[in-house]
Amino acid sequence: MASTFSAPAEREMVTMTSTSERVRLAVRTHYPPVWRSLRRLGASEADADDVAQEVFLVFSKRVDDVAPESEKRFLFRTAFRMLATARRSRSRRREESDDAIDEVRDSAPTPEEQWDERQRLETLDRLLGQLPFELRAVLTLCAIEQVTARDAAEILELPQGTVASRLARARDTMAELVRRERARGPR
Repeated sequence: MASTFSAPAEREMVTMTSTSERVRLAVRTHYPPVWRSLRRLGASEADADDVAQEVFLVFSKRVDDVAPESEKRFLFRTAFRMLATARRSRSRRREESDDAIDEVRDSAPTPEEQWDERQRLETLDRLLGQLPFELRAVLTLCAIEQVTARDAAEILELPQGTVASRLARARDTMAELVRRERARGPR
């Protein structure tokens, strides 16, 4: 019988008996993509940190209610709801992103490679910021975080057809933004 799990870490969670171990593994596995998604949806670094921590606090309290194969959907859905609530309750602040080195690598990139990567990410974030929130949310989940359209529909509480049409619009709009960016040339 074929497994429906998308990653070895998720299969490992099924066999765990300790709730605290399951929470630790979920944080280790899902914190980075949750945080990145929050940033790409317009949250400042500080807000992304706060919301992501709240997401995993909620998860730790409800871990027994969440099936292991539904953890990723639960975490993203919770993150999107918390971010939407935060956006409604206060005016959105924009901060310039300073990328931090997450971990020391054995084969560290050269300063030029680091600069190029940072420029690409800043351009991506700037272009994503030009999309309406509903298109940015779908594009971030499906195209960047590789969440299936079905799971994105569940996370965003939208019909799957709506997710598909928004994803198509988001891709078309993003392609046009990239075309304009390239036509303008280097900054």
